[in-house]
Amino acid sequence: MMRHRIALQGWLFGDRLLGAPSGAKNRLASLLVGLAELPEARDYDITLLTGRDPDPDLDDAVRALPHGNVCRMDLCAAPTLARVRREVRILDRATREFDLLELASLPHPRLTVRTALLVHDVRDTGTFARSVVHRLCVRRALRNALHRCTVAIAPSEEVARRLRSIVDTRVEIVPAGIRVPPAQTWPQVTRVPPGALISLARCEARKDLPFLVRAYAAARRLRQGVLPPLVFVGPESDGWRAVSALARELDIAPHVHFVHDVRDGERWPILASAKALCFPTRLEGFGLPALEAALVGCPVLVRAGSVPHAILGDASIPVGNDADNEPKNVEDWSRAIADVAESEVAREGAANARPRLTECYSPERAARAWICAWERALASSSRAVG
Repeated sequence: MMRHRIALQGWLFGDRLLGAPSGAKNRLASLLVGLAELPEARDYDITLLTGRDPDPDLDDAVRALPHGNVCRMDLCAAPTLARVRREVRILDRATREFDLLELASLPHPRLTVRTALLVHDVRDTGTFARSVVHRLCVRRALRNALHRCTVAIAPSEEVARRLRSIVDTRVEIVPAGIRVPPAQTWPQVTRVPPGALISLARCEARKDLPFLVRAYAAARRLRQGVLPPLVFVGPESDGWRAVSALARELDIAPHVHFVHDVRDGERWPILASAKALCFPTRLEGFGLPALEAALVGCPVLVRAGSVPHAILGDASIPVGNDADNEPKNVEDWSRAIADVAESEVAREGAANARPRLTECYSPERAARAWICAWERALASSSRAVG
């Protein structure tokens, strides 16, 4: 029996990032773990195309597949211009032997092989773009990519809806799959106090972290200062200076902490020991931290109607999201923070929801959706892509 030959974009991840938090890498690694446990995996030759400094975790995950391979190429993740130039020069010739190539970056080069385009989020197409240049360039690049790819893949219905608003096309939904490692394998973490209110996020405009500082300050006033500390966990960024300055302005700086050197595996004990995860993000493709928190029994505060709210359902605590009334949002969030800090009811609810979430977002279930997206692309009669 002929096996389908699938190539995966692994050159975005390298050992220089080993141990650093990466939602995209964790998503891919989990899908590979799920794929390895499916009988259908025997129908595919899976090749991870890597750069010169491949990620050993992903290498191991691919080699664990029945027919998994790793191919090193002269490709790189950064700087972006160098990545794009090498992809244009190398990729078409190097991938003609495959039946399908999965890409998760822009721009989409002109290729002969069928492609599956994975779009994690659409932050750079609108209000929360990282810069004006991103906003101007990404929407055009994304439109071209959606025309060129054989199939588009999104992690949630919200991302799929936004993609369809750019190009009227069918989008396959492949959610993230998560398996929490055994607690006895978790590293010990002393830099984050247990029982703290946690924000686990990069310092980006869409995460709305200044809003969280204002809501936390209001919650402290509600509880006359009796409230756990608020700990921001996220990689170094210039944006943290503004968040820290706001905490000083609101006279809560001694109660707001920043931890920037957390390694990827440390998120599990941090979330498991937290009083709650505060996740007021305004734009999210999926919201892995929220799901990971819920899977270890940590209460999760989310914006009502957001993607994380849709993903977690009753396993989350939805809080006000009135686009026209920011003061009311702060008031709603301050009350929710104060309530979750002094009650164990939310933790009991999170624990009760764990079995459902574990089943819905298992690596095996996500991998099956992944295979369905591949099969749709493989069924396409044309290999030529504009």
